[in-house]
Amino acid sequence: MGDFNQAIGQGSRAPRGLRRALQEAFSPKLRIVTADLVFQGRKSIDHIALGAEWTVDSVDAISNIHGERRLSDHFGVAGRVSVRPVSDPGGPDDG
Repeated sequence: MGDFNQAIGQGSRAPRGLRRALQEAFSPKLRIVTADLVFQGRKSIDHIALGAEWTVDSVDAISNIHGERRLSDHFGVAGRVSVRPVSDPGGPDDG
């Protein structure tokens, strides 16, 4: 998880080379589950990337505005993730 300071996917305003470099920096085994997150018309620049052993239950935006105060220059993200159950094809070990 991190603040990559760049929208990922459709609608990104970053130069093509920069978008490609960021995508290539991620392992192909990772899914960026926040790539399409939009809040108040703005795409997320914070992202959560998960490996195959994880599943995302929910992804939400956290407002950067509290009352009349602007807390950050962009909104945050929060996610609830779970470990996928590991299937044991051999069954329990009887020793």
